[in-house]
Amino acid sequence: MNCCQTSVDTENADKGAFFMRMWFKIIICTILLMTVVGETQAQQVRYVKVTGSDTANGLTVSTAFRTIQRAITSVTTPGTTIYVGPGTYSEQVSITAATRAGSAGNPNTIIGDITGTHTGSTAGPVILDGGTTRSYCLYVTGSDNWFFDSITIQRARSYDVYMGLSAANTTFGFDRCTIVVPPNASSFGIY
Repeated sequence: MNCCQTSVDTENADKGAFFMRMWFKIIICTILLMTVVGETQAQQVRYVKVTGSDTANGLTVSTAFRTIQRAITSVTTPGTTIYVGPGTYSEQVSITAATRAGSAGNPNTIIGDITGTHTGSTAGPVILDGGTTRSYCLYVTGSDNWFFDSITIQRARSYDVYMGLSAANTTFGFDRCTIVVPPNASSFGIY
């Protein structure tokens, strides 16, 4: 009897040690996962300011990009948010098949930070301006799940917004955006 009793105690001790090692591994994995998720979330935000630089990394307000296009081409993960500080951005912005698409339920979003809250800027409008010399301000084709918020798009020579949609790319949204087409212009607001 004593022999069996000792054997059972050793077995229970081994089981206890096994479960302790398993809990330790679960805790370590959970901490690592939380760290990776935290890093991924930090990488999913980009910043653009009129005082920024396209040689910067765009990951913080102090390392903001200068152009919206540079922020778009830096996107590597669906669900990225790009905060654009107040000011006028005279550029053509292209979102094409070469651009990282968002995904259903996890779109990429470009937000005009008109309050300056996210970019540390003085409040004001965010304007994407074609300057009457650029064919378009915003050209979208071959990519999907992009949303735009609080941006004024104006003064392109042909199309303020050109959307070449197909069955592969049909989900885009505009919230609180303004498309300005001058009176008597030969250009289109959205085509």
